[in-house]
Amino acid sequence: METTFGFIDTASKIVLGIVGLVISWAVYRQTQERAEETWIRTYADFHESFWNDPVVHEVRCWLAYPLAYKPLKATLIKRLAQGTRELQQEEYITLDKLDKYLNTLLRAVTVNPELTRDRDLFVALHFKYWLSACLDIRRSELREYVGRFYEPLYEFGTTPEFYKAAEQLGFQLQEISKEGTQQE
Repeated sequence: METTFGFIDTASKIVLGIVGLVISWAVYRQTQERAEETWIRTYADFHESFWNDPVVHEVRCWLAYPLAYKPLKATLIKRLAQGTRELQQEEYITLDKLDKYLNTLLRAVTVNPELTRDRDLFVALHFKYWLSACLDIRRSELREYVGRFYEPLYEFGTTPEFYKAAEQLGFQLQEISKEGTQQE
């Protein structure tokens, strides 16, 4: 009788061990599926707001076309020199549009660290190009605006890794000294 109880005890431990493994595997798979769904949902939300929003589209046009950038440049210079009290309504609206654009990028920077390396939101949405357009030293007024009012975004875009990526895209985020070294 004692051997029967010993056998039942051993068998129940084996069964419980197997059941525990199966449950652990099922929970692991469900967690992976939820992470994938979250990534897809996050990507879709950012894609929608960045590529389909008419305001963000307008700002992308300002950054892509030098002639379209001129009014934004004038507004930024005025804003940085005089604050918001001296802005006209149209200039304030222009800054509001730029802020919406920068906040979209900032949200992606904030969410990005929570994602895995193979799920780099900035890479997937081609945001490196658009942030580099804001931080190019040839647009010093925009670079200063981002640095002053969007510090986490500025810090993200001024890392050595980001400099290298921006350079490959044709942007200049650092000054080149006479000695050939790069300076910020």
